[in-house]
Amino acid sequence: MNKNSNNIIYYFLFTLLGLIISLFLGVFLYFEALSNEINYQAKKSQVASAINYTSRKIGGENLVRKPSFYDEFLHSYFVLMNETLLDKMLKNKINKFIK
Repeated sequence: MNKNSNNIIYYFLFTLLGLIISLFLGVFLYFEALSNEINYQAKKSQVASAINYTSRKIGGENLVRKPSFYDEFLHSYFVLMNETLLDKMLKNKINKFIK
């Protein structure tokens, strides 16, 4: 074998190695994203069940309502907000209400 045919074999092997690594990386990232989506859906259903439980306690035992867009928006808004910012806002609102 001459030098040129060795280079072709090495290029082929490195290309094959790169494809295998990218395949494993893609599969890993896919399952990572899938597990994140499953965790998100589980948290979302926990919020929905908490809202349903609260609405049953308030409105009677047979009342079960699905969370509205407003409920989900409020929940995500308060989860994403920083607690210190939330405390400042509440203190400002309480002070304005007292004055």
